[in-house]
Amino acid sequence: MSRHFLALGLLPPICAAAIVGAIGAVPATVGATPHADLYVSVGGSDSGRCSKPKPCASFDRAYRVARPGQTVEVAAGTYPGQRIQFDGDKRSSHDVVFEPVRGASVRVAGEVFVDARHLEFRRMVFADGWQTRSTAADVTFRGIRSRQLFIFSAQQVRVLGGAIGPSPRATYDSIISSATGGPPPRNILFDGVYFHDWVDVDPGQANHIECLQIGSGVNVIIRRSRFRRCGTHDIFVRSWGSLNETTHPLRSFTIENNFFDKTTNGYYSVQVAEGLDPNTRCENFLIRNNSALQGFHIACPAGGQFGVQVYANILPWMSRGECDLAGSRWDYNVYASGQRCGGHDRIGASGFVDPGQFDLRLRRGAAAINHGDPNSFPRVDIFGQRRPKGRRPDAGADERA
Repeated sequence: MSRHFLALGLLPPICAAAIVGAIGAVPATVGATPHADLYVSVGGSDSGRCSKPKPCASFDRAYRVARPGQTVEVAAGTYPGQRIQFDGDKRSSHDVVFEPVRGASVRVAGEVFVDARHLEFRRMVFADGWQTRSTAADVTFRGIRSRQLFIFSAQQVRVLGGAIGPSPRATYDSIISSATGGPPPRNILFDGVYFHDWVDVDPGQANHIECLQIGSGVNVIIRRSRFRRCGTHDIFVRSWGSLNETTHPLRSFTIENNFFDKTTNGYYSVQVAEGLDPNTRCENFLIRNNSALQGFHIACPAGGQFGVQVYANILPWMSRGECDLAGSRWDYNVYASGQRCGGHDRIGASGFVDPGQFDLRLRRGAAAINHGDPNSFPRVDIFGQRRPKGRRPDAGADERA
């Protein structure tokens, strides 16, 4: 368990690090708007109205001056950490958009704290990461490269493209969970994000480090993303029980069309486990059409109509002990070794093009081709290609042409 786990909101100081771009992520390039409405620059001043001749210095000032739907153009340069505060006048769903000057590089050296609503960030580097907190809602990070992320009780957070990492000497994780006394995060979407290089600072790897840890959430979707060189897990889902004087439900999760690398020091790429509270239940989880170089471990009692459905994934192995754990149902999966769990599972070589280089596309003749669940599958694959292309959908994240 991460040391950060029990110290919610008390983040250790973090040095800015080089951040690599997303590899094969959902295109996050959005054409610059014909004209901006407001302006921010490193040498600006917050005493004005963020005009082009007299730009503001902070994102917060520009957000407060902006009307719903306006665009804030951010000049090239390195900015200090930012906090965009809640503004009760921002009630419209039309976002205030922050984007760089066309062709410019914008880097925020400190952490970005978001308490605001109805805003979008585009194509920047947040070198020390970002947080959305309990008053934040309707916030989009499009094409943002960030060392880390924290979603604490925020609502309607979308992460589209971009990258999270690296953090090669970590003692904590990127986290989604309830803030102290706050509600669970709701309506969280990751689409086409590259999570990478979260490795324990301890040479003995004594910490519990993953690319993404989820302590609570309602309606969480993680799709078409890549997880590479993560420590203990790629994704670790476990209710935090009653920690921090609040509840941590796990309800309505979809994890689909992702590529999962083998972890650097763990046993599973994805684990969905029982929570700190013995009454924890996992309600309506769907884990389908993922391609992984390490197994999944699902051990969370079922709640609601469904517990955890694990369908049409490509995994390296399966044992009877794994598929008999409470709360999970497996079917239409392909395992390179072991035994079938569901009635339509198949044992066969993964058929990946080059797993050593994390190329998890399917080769011709792979066992996963035409072996997906015919009744439940994403309509496109990890690359955005239409699914199915054959007589039935393929298992895994790639739909072979």
